[in-house]
Amino acid sequence: MSSRSPDFSRRDAFKILGVTGAAVALSGRVGRAETSAASATMPQGAGFYRTHVGEFEVTIVSDGQFPLVPYPTFGSNASKEAVEAVLKENFIDPAKLMGQVNGLVIRMAGGPVTIVDTGCGKLFGPASGFYLQNLQNAGVKPADVQNVLFTHLHPDHCGGAVTEDGKPVYANAKHHVHKREVGFWTVEKPDFSKSGVPAEAQGGMIATAKKAITAPRDNLELFDGESTEILPGITALKTGGHTPGHCMVQIESGGDRLLYVTDMVVQAQLVFAHPEWFVGFDTDMQATVKIRQDLFAKLAADGTLICGSHLPFPGLGHVKKVETGYQFVPAMWNWA
Repeated sequence: MSSRSPDFSRRDAFKILGVTGAAVALSGRVGRAETSAASATMPQGAGFYRTHVGEFEVTIVSDGQFPLVPYPTFGSNASKEAVEAVLKENFIDPAKLMGQVNGLVIRMAGGPVTIVDTGCGKLFGPASGFYLQNLQNAGVKPADVQNVLFTHLHPDHCGGAVTEDGKPVYANAKHHVHKREVGFWTVEKPDFSKSGVPAEAQGGMIATAKKAITAPRDNLELFDGESTEILPGITALKTGGHTPGHCMVQIESGGDRLLYVTDMVVQAQLVFAHPEWFVGFDTDMQATVKIRQDLFAKLAADGTLICGSHLPFPGLGHVKKVETGYQFVPAMWNWA
Protein backbone atom coordinates (compact mmCIF):
# COMPACT_ATOMS: atom_id res chain seq x y z
CA MET A 1 0.00 0.00 0.00
CA SER A 2 1.42 3.39 -0.97
CA SER A 3 2.12 5.90 1.78
CA ARG A 4 -0.05 8.29 -0.23
CA SER A 5 -3.03 5.97 -0.22
CA PRO A 6 -6.17 7.26 1.56
CA ASP A 7 -6.69 3.75 2.88
CA PHE A 8 -6.26 2.91 6.54
CA SER A 9 -2.59 1.97 6.58
CA ARG A 10 -0.90 -0.51 8.87
CA ARG A 11 0.87 2.30 10.74
CA ASP A 12 -2.42 4.19 11.14
CA ALA A 13 -3.95 1.02 12.51
CA PHE A 14 -1.24 0.82 15.13
CA LYS A 15 -1.66 4.50 15.99
CA ILE A 16 -5.32 4.05 16.90
CA LEU A 17 -4.31 1.27 19.23
CA GLY A 18 -1.78 3.51 20.91
CA VAL A 19 0.95 1.25 19.59
CA THR A 20 4.52 2.51 19.53
CA GLY A 21 7.29 1.77 17.06
CA ALA A 22 8.53 -0.96 19.38
CA ALA A 23 5.19 -2.71 19.19
CA VAL A 24 5.17 -2.42 15.41
CA ALA A 25 8.48 -4.24 15.46
CA LEU A 26 6.97 -6.79 17.84
CA SER A 27 4.19 -7.40 15.33
CA GLY A 28 6.76 -8.21 12.69
CA ARG A 29 8.52 -10.67 15.02
CA VAL A 30 5.23 -12.33 15.89
CA GLY A 31 4.30 -12.63 12.24
CA ARG A 32 7.67 -14.11 11.31
CA ALA A 33 7.50 -16.57 14.20
CA GLU A 34 4.10 -17.76 13.08
CA THR A 35 4.97 -17.98 9.43
CA SER A 36 8.24 -19.82 9.95
CA ALA A 37 6.27 -23.05 10.28
CA ALA A 38 5.48 -25.49 7.46
CA SER A 39 3.20 -23.04 5.67
CA ALA A 40 4.12 -19.41 5.17
CA THR A 41 0.45 -18.38 5.24
CA MET A 42 -1.13 -20.63 7.86
CA PRO A 43 -1.60 -19.56 11.51
CA GLN A 44 -1.67 -22.11 14.30
CA GLY A 45 -4.44 -24.68 14.13
CA ALA A 46 -7.43 -24.63 11.83
CA GLY A 47 -8.54 -21.22 13.09
CA PHE A 48 -12.18 -22.06 13.76
CA TYR A 49 -14.33 -23.64 16.47
CA ARG A 50 -17.87 -24.95 16.07
CA THR A 51 -20.64 -25.02 18.63
CA HIS A 52 -24.45 -25.11 18.55
CA VAL A 53 -27.14 -22.77 19.79
CA GLY A 54 -30.31 -24.80 19.46
CA GLU A 55 -30.61 -25.60 15.77
CA PHE A 56 -28.02 -23.00 14.77
CA GLU A 57 -24.50 -24.10 14.00
CA VAL A 58 -22.25 -21.27 15.19
CA THR A 59 -18.61 -21.18 14.12
CA ILE A 60 -16.13 -18.81 15.73
CA VAL A 61 -13.51 -17.83 13.15
CA SER A 62 -10.15 -16.36 14.13
CA ASP A 63 -8.62 -13.49 12.20
CA GLY A 64 -5.41 -13.67 14.23
CA GLN A 65 -4.01 -11.01 16.54
CA PHE A 66 -2.23 -7.67 16.72
CA PRO A 67 -0.12 -5.92 19.39
CA LEU A 68 -1.64 -3.57 21.97
CA VAL A 69 -0.01 -1.00 24.18
CA PRO A 70 -1.80 -1.40 27.53
CA TYR A 71 -1.64 2.22 28.70
CA PRO A 72 -3.17 4.64 27.83
CA THR A 73 -5.22 2.44 25.50
CA PHE A 74 -6.77 1.09 28.70
CA GLY A 75 -7.18 2.89 32.01
CA SER A 76 -6.29 6.44 31.02
CA ASN A 77 -8.48 7.47 34.00
CA ALA A 78 -6.38 5.22 36.26
CA SER A 79 -2.61 4.80 35.93
CA LYS A 80 -0.02 2.92 33.93
CA GLU A 81 1.09 1.12 37.08
CA ALA A 82 -2.46 -0.08 37.83
CA VAL A 83 -3.01 -1.34 34.28
CA GLU A 84 0.30 -3.19 34.15
CA ALA A 85 -0.32 -4.71 37.60
CA VAL A 86 -3.54 -6.39 36.38
CA LEU A 87 -1.73 -7.87 33.40
CA LYS A 88 1.12 -9.18 35.52
CA GLU A 89 -1.34 -10.75 37.95
CA ASN A 90 -2.68 -12.66 34.94
CA PHE A 91 0.81 -13.71 33.77
CA ILE A 92 0.77 -11.32 30.80
CA ASP A 93 3.88 -9.33 29.99
CA PRO A 94 2.65 -5.76 29.36
CA ALA A 95 5.27 -5.39 26.63
CA LYS A 96 3.82 -8.36 24.75
CA LEU A 97 0.08 -7.74 25.03
CA MET A 98 -1.81 -8.94 21.96
CA GLY A 99 -5.38 -8.33 20.89
CA GLN A 100 -7.23 -11.23 19.33
CA VAL A 101 -9.87 -10.85 16.62
CA ASN A 102 -12.80 -13.25 16.21
CA GLY A 103 -15.82 -13.33 13.93
CA LEU A 104 -18.89 -15.56 13.67
CA VAL A 105 -20.57 -17.77 11.11
CA ILE A 106 -24.21 -18.52 11.86
CA ARG A 107 -26.19 -21.05 9.86
CA MET A 108 -29.03 -23.51 10.15
CA ALA A 109 -29.52 -26.56 7.96
CA GLY A 110 -31.13 -25.39 4.74
CA GLY A 111 -30.93 -21.75 5.82
CA PRO A 112 -28.81 -18.78 4.82
CA VAL A 113 -25.19 -18.37 5.86
CA THR A 114 -24.64 -15.25 7.95
CA ILE A 115 -21.27 -13.91 9.05
CA VAL A 116 -20.77 -11.35 11.82
CA ASP A 117 -17.95 -8.94 10.95
CA THR A 118 -15.15 -9.56 8.47
CA GLY A 119 -11.89 -9.15 10.36
CA CYS A 120 -8.96 -6.83 9.68
CA GLY A 121 -8.13 -7.61 6.09
CA LYS A 122 -4.53 -6.50 5.50
CA LEU A 123 -4.67 -3.49 7.78
CA PHE A 124 -3.14 -4.72 11.05
CA GLY A 125 0.08 -6.48 10.20
CA PRO A 126 1.25 -10.02 9.47
CA ALA A 127 -0.17 -11.73 12.56
CA SER A 128 -3.76 -10.91 11.53
CA GLY A 129 -5.83 -11.04 8.36
CA PHE A 130 -6.58 -14.78 8.43
CA TYR A 131 -10.39 -14.49 8.62
CA LEU A 132 -11.14 -15.31 5.00
CA GLN A 133 -8.68 -18.20 4.96
CA ASN A 134 -10.05 -19.65 8.19
CA LEU A 135 -13.61 -19.17 6.97
CA GLN A 136 -12.78 -21.38 4.00
CA ASN A 137 -11.04 -23.86 6.31
CA ALA A 138 -14.40 -24.10 8.09
CA GLY A 139 -16.08 -24.98 4.79
CA VAL A 140 -17.55 -21.59 3.87
CA LYS A 141 -16.64 -19.89 0.60
CA PRO A 142 -17.22 -16.15 0.12
CA ALA A 143 -19.88 -16.92 -2.50
CA ASP A 144 -21.79 -18.99 0.09
CA VAL A 145 -22.34 -16.01 2.41
CA GLN A 146 -25.79 -14.49 2.09
CA ASN A 147 -25.65 -11.99 4.94
CA VAL A 148 -22.84 -9.91 6.43
CA LEU A 149 -23.78 -8.28 9.75
CA PHE A 150 -21.46 -5.47 10.81
CA THR A 151 -21.53 -4.94 14.55
CA HIS A 152 -19.81 -1.60 13.89
CA LEU A 153 -17.41 -0.09 11.39
CA HIS A 154 -14.04 -0.08 13.13
CA PRO A 155 -11.32 -1.38 10.78
CA ASP A 156 -10.74 -4.65 12.64
CA HIS A 157 -14.42 -5.46 12.04
CA CYS A 158 -14.95 -4.26 8.47
CA GLY A 159 -11.42 -4.19 7.03
CA GLY A 160 -11.89 -7.61 5.46
CA ALA A 161 -15.09 -6.72 3.64
CA VAL A 162 -13.54 -5.13 0.55
CA THR A 163 -10.85 -6.28 -1.87
CA GLU A 164 -7.81 -4.13 -2.64
CA ASP A 165 -9.49 -3.00 -5.87
CA GLY A 166 -12.61 -1.86 -4.02
CA LYS A 167 -14.97 -4.77 -4.65
CA PRO A 168 -17.02 -6.55 -1.96
CA VAL A 169 -15.43 -9.80 -0.83
CA TYR A 170 -18.89 -11.24 -0.19
CA ALA A 171 -20.46 -10.19 -3.45
CA ASN A 172 -23.65 -12.26 -3.05
CA ALA A 173 -24.42 -11.03 0.47
CA LYS A 174 -26.64 -8.36 1.91
CA HIS A 175 -24.55 -6.16 4.21
CA HIS A 176 -26.43 -5.13 7.35
CA VAL A 177 -25.37 -2.19 9.52
CA HIS A 178 -27.12 0.11 11.98
CA LYS A 179 -28.33 3.41 10.58
CA ARG A 180 -26.66 5.34 13.43
CA GLU A 181 -23.33 3.74 12.56
CA VAL A 182 -23.53 4.81 8.92
CA GLY A 183 -24.60 8.29 9.99
CA PHE A 184 -21.58 8.67 12.24
CA TRP A 185 -18.96 7.70 9.67
CA THR A 186 -20.47 9.57 6.70
CA VAL A 187 -20.87 13.07 8.16
CA GLU A 188 -18.27 15.61 7.11
CA LYS A 189 -16.39 15.39 10.43
CA PRO A 190 -17.24 12.50 12.81
CA ASP A 191 -17.04 13.52 16.46
CA PHE A 192 -14.10 11.88 18.25
CA SER A 193 -13.97 14.49 21.01
CA LYS A 194 -15.00 12.00 23.72
CA SER A 195 -12.73 9.18 22.56
CA GLY A 196 -9.08 8.27 22.92
CA VAL A 197 -8.51 7.87 19.18
CA PRO A 198 -5.49 9.92 18.03
CA ALA A 199 -6.29 12.65 15.53
CA GLU A 200 -3.80 11.28 13.02
CA ALA A 201 -5.64 7.94 12.90
CA GLN A 202 -9.15 9.27 12.42
CA GLY A 203 -8.96 9.93 8.69
CA GLY A 204 -7.90 6.40 7.90
CA MET A 205 -10.66 4.94 10.08
CA ILE A 206 -13.25 7.07 8.32
CA ALA A 207 -11.99 6.03 4.88
CA THR A 208 -12.11 2.33 5.80
CA ALA A 209 -15.65 2.60 7.18
CA LYS A 210 -16.86 4.44 4.09
CA LYS A 211 -15.31 1.85 1.79
CA ALA A 212 -17.04 -0.98 3.69
CA ILE A 213 -20.48 0.54 3.16
CA THR A 214 -19.85 1.91 -0.35
CA ALA A 215 -18.59 -1.30 -1.97
CA PRO A 216 -21.83 -3.33 -1.47
CA ARG A 217 -23.89 -0.56 -3.12
CA ASP A 218 -27.37 -2.03 -3.68
CA ASN A 219 -26.69 -4.83 -1.19
CA LEU A 220 -26.42 -2.48 1.81
CA GLU A 221 -29.28 -2.92 4.29
CA LEU A 222 -29.66 -0.32 7.07
CA PHE A 223 -31.56 -1.14 10.24
CA ASP A 224 -32.61 1.11 13.10
CA GLY A 225 -33.82 0.96 16.67
CA GLU A 226 -32.55 -0.68 19.85
CA SER A 227 -33.43 -4.27 18.89
CA THR A 228 -33.71 -5.50 15.31
CA GLU A 229 -34.27 -9.07 14.17
CA ILE A 230 -31.97 -9.43 11.17
CA LEU A 231 -33.14 -12.99 10.51
CA PRO A 232 -35.33 -15.29 12.62
CA GLY A 233 -33.33 -16.03 15.77
CA ILE A 234 -30.57 -13.48 15.00
CA THR A 235 -31.09 -10.08 16.64
CA ALA A 236 -28.90 -6.98 16.65
CA LEU A 237 -28.98 -5.14 20.00
CA LYS A 238 -27.70 -1.57 19.86
CA THR A 239 -25.52 -0.54 22.78
CA GLY A 240 -23.93 2.63 21.42
CA GLY A 241 -20.96 3.96 23.36
CA HIS A 242 -18.15 2.13 21.63
CA THR A 243 -19.48 3.67 18.43
CA PRO A 244 -22.89 5.32 18.03
CA GLY A 245 -24.32 2.33 16.16
CA HIS A 246 -22.35 -0.42 17.93
CA CYS A 247 -24.44 -3.60 18.28
CA MET A 248 -24.21 -6.87 20.10
CA VAL A 249 -25.73 -9.94 18.42
CA GLN A 250 -28.12 -12.30 20.16
CA ILE A 251 -28.61 -15.80 18.77
CA GLU A 252 -31.59 -17.81 20.05
CA SER A 253 -32.97 -21.22 19.14
CA GLY A 254 -34.74 -24.01 20.99
CA GLY A 255 -34.38 -22.34 24.36
CA ASP A 256 -30.61 -21.79 23.90
CA ARG A 257 -29.08 -18.33 23.74
CA LEU A 258 -25.66 -16.87 22.92
CA LEU A 259 -24.84 -13.18 23.21
CA TYR A 260 -22.00 -11.88 21.04
CA VAL A 261 -20.86 -8.87 23.08
CA THR A 262 -18.57 -7.57 20.34
CA ASP A 263 -16.46 -4.64 21.61
CA MET A 264 -18.08 -4.23 24.98
CA VAL A 265 -14.94 -6.16 25.91
CA VAL A 266 -11.76 -5.26 24.02
CA GLN A 267 -9.33 -7.04 26.37
CA ALA A 268 -10.62 -9.62 28.83
CA GLN A 269 -8.27 -9.37 31.80
CA LEU A 270 -8.32 -5.59 32.00
CA VAL A 271 -11.90 -4.79 31.09
CA PHE A 272 -13.63 -7.42 33.23
CA ALA A 273 -11.50 -6.59 36.26
CA HIS A 274 -12.06 -2.84 35.83
CA PRO A 275 -15.15 -2.02 33.76
CA GLU A 276 -14.87 1.54 35.11
CA TRP A 277 -11.60 2.12 33.24
CA PHE A 278 -11.68 4.06 30.00
CA VAL A 279 -10.95 2.24 26.75
CA GLY A 280 -9.39 4.50 24.14
CA PHE A 281 -11.23 2.87 21.24
CA ASP A 282 -14.62 3.90 22.64
CA THR A 283 -16.11 6.85 20.77
CA ASP A 284 -17.65 8.01 24.06
CA MET A 285 -15.43 6.60 26.80
CA GLN A 286 -17.47 7.96 29.72
CA ALA A 287 -20.81 6.69 28.39
CA THR A 288 -19.39 3.28 27.56
CA VAL A 289 -18.27 2.75 31.16
CA LYS A 290 -21.90 2.86 32.33
CA ILE A 291 -23.09 0.66 29.45
CA ARG A 292 -20.37 -1.89 30.22
CA GLN A 293 -21.02 -1.90 33.98
CA ASP A 294 -24.75 -2.47 33.49
CA LEU A 295 -24.10 -5.23 30.95
CA PHE A 296 -21.63 -7.09 33.18
CA ALA A 297 -23.99 -6.94 36.15
CA LYS A 298 -26.77 -8.44 34.06
CA LEU A 299 -24.59 -11.15 32.53
CA ALA A 300 -23.21 -12.17 35.91
CA ALA A 301 -26.72 -12.36 37.34
CA ASP A 302 -28.36 -14.40 34.59
CA GLY A 303 -25.42 -16.59 33.52
CA THR A 304 -25.83 -15.90 29.80
CA LEU A 305 -23.32 -17.64 27.54
CA ILE A 306 -21.30 -15.00 25.73
CA CYS A 307 -18.78 -14.73 22.94
CA GLY A 308 -16.74 -11.72 21.92
CA SER A 309 -14.69 -10.36 19.08
CA HIS A 310 -11.66 -9.82 21.33
CA LEU A 311 -12.04 -12.54 23.94
CA PRO A 312 -9.38 -15.28 24.01
CA PHE A 313 -10.21 -17.67 21.16
CA PRO A 314 -12.76 -19.18 20.82
CA GLY A 315 -14.19 -16.56 23.14
CA LEU A 316 -17.06 -18.59 24.65
CA GLY A 317 -17.75 -18.32 28.36
CA HIS A 318 -19.58 -16.66 31.21
CA VAL A 319 -19.21 -13.54 33.36
CA LYS A 320 -18.61 -14.06 37.07
CA LYS A 321 -18.87 -11.39 39.79
CA VAL A 322 -15.80 -11.23 42.00
CA GLU A 323 -14.94 -8.99 44.93
CA THR A 324 -13.59 -5.98 43.05
CA GLY A 325 -15.01 -6.44 39.56
CA TYR A 326 -15.80 -9.28 37.20
CA GLN A 327 -14.06 -12.29 35.69
CA PHE A 328 -14.43 -14.09 32.38
CA VAL A 329 -14.80 -17.85 32.86
CA PRO A 330 -14.09 -19.66 29.57
CA ALA A 331 -16.45 -22.47 28.58
CA MET A 332 -14.96 -25.92 28.24
CA TRP A 333 -14.16 -26.94 24.67
CA ASN A 334 -16.64 -29.43 23.28
CA TRP A 335 -15.04 -31.88 20.85
CA ALA A 336 -18.34 -33.48 19.78
